[in-house]
Amino acid sequence: MSNRRLYIDKAMAAWRRWRDVSNNRRIFSAAVSIGLVSLLVKASFVIKELIIAYQFGRSDVLDAYVIAYALSAFLINVFASVYGSAFVPVFLRVLTQRGRAQAQQLLSGALLGNFVVLTLVCFALWGLGVPIVKVLGSGFTSEKLALTHQLFVLLLPATLLGGLIATVAALLNANERFYAPVLSPLFTSVVTAVALFLFSKTWGVYALVLGTLLGLSFELIYLGRIANRSSWHLRPGWKWGSQDRQQLLHQFAPLMGGVLLTTSLELIDNSMASMLSPGSVSAFSYGTRISIAVIGLSSVALGTAVMPRFSRLVLTGDWREIKKIFRTYNRLIVIASVPVVAAMVALSEELVAILYQRGAFTADDTKLVSQVQTMHILQMPFYLMSILGVRVISAAGRNQWLLAIAAANVTLNIIGNYVLMNIIGVAGIALATTMVVCLSWLTVRLLVSRMIDRNMADRHELAQAGPNQWS
Repeated sequence: MSNRRLYIDKAMAAWRRWRDVSNNRRIFSAAVSIGLVSLLVKASFVIKELIIAYQFGRSDVLDAYVIAYALSAFLINVFASVYGSAFVPVFLRVLTQRGRAQAQQLLSGALLGNFVVLTLVCFALWGLGVPIVKVLGSGFTSEKLALTHQLFVLLLPATLLGGLIATVAALLNANERFYAPVLSPLFTSVVTAVALFLFSKTWGVYALVLGTLLGLSFELIYLGRIANRSSWHLRPGWKWGSQDRQQLLHQFAPLMGGVLLTTSLELIDNSMASMLSPGSVSAFSYGTRISIAVIGLSSVALGTAVMPRFSRLVLTGDWREIKKIFRTYNRLIVIASVPVVAAMVALSEELVAILYQRGAFTADDTKLVSQVQTMHILQMPFYLMSILGVRVISAAGRNQWLLAIAAANVTLNIIGNYVLMNIIGVAGIALATTMVVCLSWLTVRLLVSRMIDRNMADRHELAQAGPNQWS
């Protein structure tokens, strides 16, 4: 047993020595680890969904739960995706330039501010619950709407819990403690599954509500304990400086606008697919599920790993290293993703047939869905390279650029959808999305390259001017 432990220690030491040689290796090791942990979490999510399907099937109560939780889940995802990119650069700047005490004040102020804002959002949703539920469940009967509204109110604390989880996760990511935030959703999946086994027969769908809220609570407690072990205290306060608050808001506001615009693309695509022949919306949904899962898993791993590293390099002004990382990972993304795209394109019809072709899902459906899938997966390398560039832009505090790019993407997506869906049908909507992602990547790459070159030139001029110019 001692020999095995010694072997593991030596292997881990060798891995750390290899990892710590360069920023590129540190990013690579973090991205691989995050990806592997994310796979475990995704597996737990699939198991939870299978248990839910076993318990409730395609029932009215499950419809009510899905609609009731849809808005909270949307707000949680938007807040989580935005807050990390906004908080990390500001937090690291304060920590590096003014010390740990000031960084703790920033954290405390952010916790209190987020708690107040999210609580007000929950009360606003509670007041608007009836019209919101009527819009989201427009085809429901009055009894089903009443149940949906009841579940909607019970699930509102999930919005608050999810926002606080995102805050603590951003803190841990800033300190390069990546694994806990990625692993924490496992609590919600496991607790929800346990709640269903124990209480679904007596409580019905309310067991699902209980599992969701308890799972999120355990996530927050777990992340809080990890933060406390790193000597960061999750105590709300309002002693942070107005300048720090303004910089955080300056980062947050354009990112929020950009993400809201970006997330609207899926709604736009589905809405325009509904203008085509019956079944087009379903075909688009089936055709994008696998590619969204593959791209999403890769982008989360890469984006989470590079954000703190880029933020630290921006603070130290090491734009030469940023350029090196940017170029290296663009090449690696192409090398890694092109074979995946080629395989999914070549095997698209077979993959769709294996997953879906049974029962009411016919061979004709397989052909149509595989066309959508082929057009959609083509965006993968461009999307991942865009994520890399977006993290550089966020680390440099240029999030207003991202808002402008998102607005342009929405406009181009609508135009592309309209033109291409009238030429090749629903697959044209997927192709339009891919084309918009390509144009977005070109824009991001141009902006990042110019920003890096400009900052490198400024650093060179300061160095030429002499050491007195650095003060």
